[in-house]
Amino acid sequence: METGQRTPGSAVRDSRRPSADHGRAIVWASRACQAAMGLIILAMGVLTLVTLSSSLTELRRAQDLLEVANAYDQAVHAGAAAAFHAGNASRTGDLSELEKMRTAIERAFGHIEVVRRIGDEADRSFVDELVRSYAEDAARAEALVSGGSVPLSDAGLSRVASIAAFIQPVADERRDAASRHFASFERRLERQSVITLSSFAAGLPLVAGLFMTARYLERRDSARSARLALMETAAYTDSLTGLGNHRAFQEDLIAAAATTRATDEAFLSVAIIDIDDFKEVNDGGGHALGDQVLRSLAGVIQRTAAGARCYRVGGDEFALIVPGADHSAAGATVQALLSAVRRESLPKISIGFASCRVGECSPQALRDEADTALYEAKHRGKDQAQFFDERLAARRNATSAKMAELRRMIHERHILTAFQPIALVPSRRIFGYEALLRTPEEYGFSGPEEAFEVAVQMGLSRDLDRLCIAQALSDAKALPEDAQLFLNLHPSTLFHAGFSAVDLWCMVKAASIEPSRVTFEVTEQMAAPFEIIVPHITRLRALGFAVALDDVGVGNSGLQMLRATPWDYIKIDRSVTVESRQEASRAVLLAITAFARATGAFVIAEGIDSEEIAESLRSAGPGTDYLVHAIQGYLIGKPKECRAGTSRRQVLRAA
Repeated sequence: METGQRTPGSAVRDSRRPSADHGRAIVWASRACQAAMGLIILAMGVLTLVTLSSSLTELRRAQDLLEVANAYDQAVHAGAAAAFHAGNASRTGDLSELEKMRTAIERAFGHIEVVRRIGDEADRSFVDELVRSYAEDAARAEALVSGGSVPLSDAGLSRVASIAAFIQPVADERRDAASRHFASFERRLERQSVITLSSFAAGLPLVAGLFMTARYLERRDSARSARLALMETAAYTDSLTGLGNHRAFQEDLIAAAATTRATDEAFLSVAIIDIDDFKEVNDGGGHALGDQVLRSLAGVIQRTAAGARCYRVGGDEFALIVPGADHSAAGATVQALLSAVRRESLPKISIGFASCRVGECSPQALRDEADTALYEAKHRGKDQAQFFDERLAARRNATSAKMAELRRMIHERHILTAFQPIALVPSRRIFGYEALLRTPEEYGFSGPEEAFEVAVQMGLSRDLDRLCIAQALSDAKALPEDAQLFLNLHPSTLFHAGFSAVDLWCMVKAASIEPSRVTFEVTEQMAAPFEIIVPHITRLRALGFAVALDDVGVGNSGLQMLRATPWDYIKIDRSVTVESRQEASRAVLLAITAFARATGAFVIAEGIDSEEIAESLRSAGPGTDYLVHAIQGYLIGKPKECRAGTSRRQVLRAA
């Protein structure tokens, strides 16, 4: 990927189509070539059939004319023979000559009947005239033969001699007509042959060209489909352990709930597994040892948790889906797993698991319950499994005091923001800042995650998000005027019935900031129907905002979201970038950046805390171009609070 060629901001928001539209265009182009090729072949075939049909028709007509002419000639020859035998009979009185005359007359009239059958209307009129003229004479000749005498003065014999002369002119005319028609047929056949050969000479190269084009498009579409299949496989698979990833877990959990419901299995269980003190493993033995531990634990989980589906859903976090398992069955599975891990001398693990009866809880609620049980297992000293029970359910709900504090914070509009710089590579020039939420200590929240968790339970996530955005817009006045401002939208805000992209536009305009300077980030890690997300993203882009897909690489629906709608920015999650030197992880990074290139998105790598990580993002090695357009992390600058009164010089110094 060439770096430094794209300009952030409005230049990023061009008229791009998703990769899926590009694939459909290739398919339709291939089909169009095939259709055009078929039409050309059909036209050539029709032309050939028309030529053959016309030629055969003309040939049959010429043959009919020739057959009529031959019949006339045969009648003339028979008439001449009758006249010859009539003369002999008159001179010699020989009755055998008279019999030969009668036979010749019969042949003449037989050939004339052939003319009547195959000739045209003029031929039939002539035959009728001939019969009228000579029928009486022929009858008289027949009577003479029957009487056995040959009167030399009989007029019937003298008129027989004129039959051939009567037919001869018409026979000559018909033979000339047949000759002319054959000559015309030959000339027409020659012209049609030239036209047909010319059409084939022009059509065959065109058909060959269309065929090659269609084959090229088919191969291109096949290669594209293969790339997408590999990317989709990578999107569902953890590159280190080979297990399903977070996205696969979320989607399989929803599918498992639906399957359980369809097969009348009463229960569904979920377990979340976390390695205790995994940071010490990485710090003591390095990332290579940590990776080996993760792979070994994945193998133990697969061998031990029979009948369960296994996933790696985070750095050192795994998950199990156990269809049809109630509390007791799921408990036996996790206890067997704990024992197996201890036998393998692997680092200790903590497990939280939850079960629910079909129809009584949602898949996401079941996951949250297992997470809560995991936290309790950690709190109780680790190296154990904890089931989510009613006691934990009561503790999990937000206390009335926290709810009151959240309402007070929203009412007092007291929230803090910090800005982390984003820099272009390789120049390291800062072009944008991401606004990060900070909750004041006086309200007692451990961080923004807890504040939003309480807000979601109270139905106030949209109000809290609006407060954060308003404060960020106010504080952003201290940023450089050409800096791009990245604002996070909490997933629950997008799904809120009161969400309006127009309201955001009004807030931005009220802060005297152009919408083209604002990018709204939407996390990949949300399980929601695309039909809800895509219209909101489309409205934001229509109002002039940029949109960024955040945390790409660890979420549950990233590939579908990348294909479902255009994105101006793609922010690769830290978990992908820090492991980008490993072969499997680099394959994931390459897949993401390849998809970004296909859609024209501007790529930002997060979690760049050292030069080593930054250098790992080059396409090949030192001195080559970067795979991404920009980087964000402690290497560029830590998040700094930036109030409206802060000078731009202080902002740049902080970065």
